[in-house]
Amino acid sequence: MAAPPTVRPKRGRTMRLRNTQGKSRREPDLTGLINIVFLILIFFIVAGTLRPFTARDIELAKTAPEKPRVATPTRLVVDANGQLRYVGNIINQDELTERLRTLEATSKTRPFIVVADARFSARQLMVLVRAIRSTGIENVAVLTEKDRNR
Repeated sequence: MAAPPTVRPKRGRTMRLRNTQGKSRREPDLTGLINIVFLILIFFIVAGTLRPFTARDIELAKTAPEKPRVATPTRLVVDANGQLRYVGNIINQDELTERLRTLEATSKTRPFIVVADARFSARQLMVLVRAIRSTGIENVAVLTEKDRNR
């Protein structure tokens, strides 16, 4: 190993420089950071277990589930040729409108869904929907599929 470099000051004395390469660097002291983390942890543990005083004294009432009162929709299926199927039976448009006119008022508030083939004419579908609405059914919807290419 070479001798450390010397510097000569003006007065004639020699001065040795420190060799800092041999010493290891000091690791930072993380004690304070660890203390803060533990204090925050204790705070959240205590804060999470606190609840209002009255919440311990109240027992909630139990209820039995009730059948949903959502009306099941009525479906009309139209194939590519325009053939109508209502309640599983093949029917023409005049018979359909006659049946829908004779429905009870509560049945007319249910949703009416038209399931039409994509190859069925849109104009004929609009005529059919207008005919259904003329019977007093206002909630008519046409079931479609979202185009995934757009």
